[in-house]
Amino acid sequence: MKRRHFAKNVMMIGAATVLSRILGVVREIFVFKFFDPWITDAFFVALHIPSTLRRLFAEGALSSGVIPVFSEWVKKRTKDEQDELAGSLLLVFTVILAAVTLSGIVLSPVIVRVFAMGFLQDAEKMELAVRLTRALFPFLFFIGLASLFAGMLNAKSHFFLPALGPAVQNMAFIAAAIFVCPLLGPLQTNMVFGLAVGVIGGVALQVAIQIPAFRLSGIGFSFKSPLDNRGVKKVLTLMGPAAWGLGITQINLLVDQFLASWLGDGPISYLYAATRLYQLPIGVFAVSVSTVAFSHFSELAADNDIRGLRKSASYALRQIIFIMVCSGFGLVALGVPIIKLLFEYGRFSLNDSTMPTYFALVAYSAGMLAYGSCIILVRVYYSIKDMATPVKYACISLIANIALNLALIGPLSYAGLALATSISAFINMFLLLYKLKEKIGYVEYYPSILKYICKNIVLGVLMALSAAGVYRTLLYFENGLSNIPIKFLNVFLPLAVALSAVFIFSRIMGIKELEDVMKSMKKK
Repeated sequence: MKRRHFAKNVMMIGAATVLSRILGVVREIFVFKFFDPWITDAFFVALHIPSTLRRLFAEGALSSGVIPVFSEWVKKRTKDEQDELAGSLLLVFTVILAAVTLSGIVLSPVIVRVFAMGFLQDAEKMELAVRLTRALFPFLFFIGLASLFAGMLNAKSHFFLPALGPAVQNMAFIAAAIFVCPLLGPLQTNMVFGLAVGVIGGVALQVAIQIPAFRLSGIGFSFKSPLDNRGVKKVLTLMGPAAWGLGITQINLLVDQFLASWLGDGPISYLYAATRLYQLPIGVFAVSVSTVAFSHFSELAADNDIRGLRKSASYALRQIIFIMVCSGFGLVALGVPIIKLLFEYGRFSLNDSTMPTYFALVAYSAGMLAYGSCIILVRVYYSIKDMATPVKYACISLIANIALNLALIGPLSYAGLALATSISAFINMFLLLYKLKEKIGYVEYYPSILKYICKNIVLGVLMALSAAGVYRTLLYFENGLSNIPIKFLNVFLPLAVALSAVFIFSRIMGIKELEDVMKSMKKK
């Protein structure tokens, strides 16, 4: 893998993802500003259910099945065979997604009772959650098609438009929050359905925005005997195990949500807000790196170039370690001013939600290294078509998460649920890394990778101390003022100092990953 080319592709996807994540945070500002916690609890439960199915059987599983198979077809099959595979996949998954979506709409009362049983204590909240779940289930149909298109385009090394789709989705959500919600008012229980309109309209646009890329990539659609297509059968075979492997985080979140539903009004919203923040660097960096890396891993595996696969996996893993460790320490150091800037308005402030959200964020941030590493490691397994190993370890991690949830929810309440997710992610990471040596050899020898992790932890601590020192100094001089310019200053000045510290100390400590990014920026 050419490092500059890799870093440049990552930055291209990262730029689109940054826009999407910024808009995603803006959309949450509207939600938390205008709706009470019991309304947002119901909305986020309703949104989590199709979102979890998206990870389990649409977005994660589809990309994990489509990219290796389609990459193999691109290398070894004719253009007509590639077009036949594309058309067959489109027909088959349109039918599957439609059937699952309709089933979800019909079974929404049962599903909500299973995943938010604590809502049975509040009949009004339960009824609202069921109605919202029915309204939001079509999200699964459209995101499944968007994921199918993205998988085929990524296999042809087209990354930008698929990465831009979520930004368009968030724009539609914000527009609905501004223009549709007021039309449904004044009751919040009616206004919240305007958000559902934004979610469904946005994800439909996410499908549409990718269509022009098919002309650029040369992918066509030929509809011939889809059920007999060998490529479709291979994709379906790979999808089942991939759903468990990539869906473990979503399952953990649902377990957290189920237990948090018993803790009264607020905890589900605190966990959701914290999740949005810790997943920001994961979405911008880890997903960007893994998207480019997975396509390359699949090409190397198709050529049976194990040495090249091992080298590329090592490079991608080092990139993730560098980014995720710094991100985790940064969120701990600047979590409070970030939450104040993004969410501390309207009803979020009235309900004193800042510090409860920060406690959840700190607990989630402890697992940043593991979250990002698992994304890369799982995709290495999938590139060599080993679906069984990630499934086995995902199940072990899930069992550990449930046990840890039950152990920690008593002393730490909802923050214990977040901490359990972090610990179970580390269990998953260590198991995946240890077993991989039997498949392709050592991606990194343990003394080397442990030394590298320790260096990055030291870098993260230095960065966090720099940022926290500046933030504390600003608090000393602000004299209790809390307007928007001060909130911006409290985030971005310490952040600028933190980035400068990363730049300086990474050079001193010989951490090369930042240099690759800088070189790719200079390359025309």
